[in-house]
Amino acid sequence: MRLLLRSDIHANPWALAVVEAAAGPVDQVLFGGDAVSYGLELGAVIEWLHWQNAVGVRGNHDQAVAWGQAVVAPIPKGALGRLLWDWAREQLGRAELAYLRALPLSLLWEGEGARIGQGIANGLVQVMNVIR
Repeated sequence: MRLLLRSDIHANPWALAVVEAAAGPVDQVLFGGDAVSYGLELGAVIEWLHWQNAVGVRGNHDQAVAWGQAVVAPIPKGALGRLLWDWAREQLGRAELAYLRALPLSLLWEGEGARIGQGIANGLVQVMNVIR
């Protein structure tokens, strides 16, 4: 089974396309969070995750955009981060916000000979670990 592990896309479908092309065909996309923030194509990345039937978690930026609050505090970006998150929230439709809100904060995925844990560790760091 070929897996594509992606995180921190931050609304950049162009970088995502490069990674996808380099990876070639995959059986499953596992997503470690942060689909949104920073980039301008928020909806495109969420649509790609839907299209790929990606299994994933909500990153701290996804949390901040979807719910208006960060998973971790304090955020070093402060006012600029809040401004970006508010802008991003205004750009997304109800379905896209619902997608972000539905992502779990952590999960354990199991597939052919691999177990992969994803999520927020100690409330501070996003981790993606392969557990054999």
